[in-house]
Amino acid sequence: MGGCLYHRQMHRYFLVPALGIMMLILVSCGGESEIGAVSDSGSDGAVTYGSTVVETSRVLTFADFEAAGVKHSKDYNTEGLPGAIGASLGFYNTRDIEFRFFPSHEIAVRQGIPVAHEIVGPDVYIKRENVTWTWAAADQKACSARVPGGGRDCTRSPKYGDFVVYGNVIMFCQAANAEGARQLCRAILDGLPEA
Repeated sequence: MGGCLYHRQMHRYFLVPALGIMMLILVSCGGESEIGAVSDSGSDGAVTYGSTVVETSRVLTFADFEAAGVKHSKDYNTEGLPGAIGASLGFYNTRDIEFRFFPSHEIAVRQGIPVAHEIVGPDVYIKRENVTWTWAAADQKACSARVPGGGRDCTRSPKYGDFVVYGNVIMFCQAANAEGARQLCRAILDGLPEA
């Protein structure tokens, strides 16, 4: 058990920064682009999380997402969330959506993506001591409906199937898998009003 925990921690320290650097390189090579189909798999057949990154100079706020049909639930304290200027929880078609807002796309990619990887994927175990930003940790866990005797049955597995970076925003969409999350995020982004 201790060996597995050590392996998971080493995986986080080396893989997460490497993925962030790769995303920065990919994003810096293109201008604004449309959201297109994204493959769930890498070259080795493994699911690639956070693989949808759309560069745009547009700076979005929660009001833009409300215009696309997202309902506001609450705002989070961003203390401890690197580079963020705001964070909110909303819902769309009964699914939770977490938004993290940054001053620019570059900051979202450079500072936001490494922390975003902490709450998606099959090897993630959401506990306060396992995440950089703890203010939203309770809402990031997968929970089932009411259990006998009341309350919710929450695990420490992630609620969000994946995240999408669009301009200055990182959005996490609730789904059982990465592709379902991307489809939900794309549906919201397709509904954004024109700039």
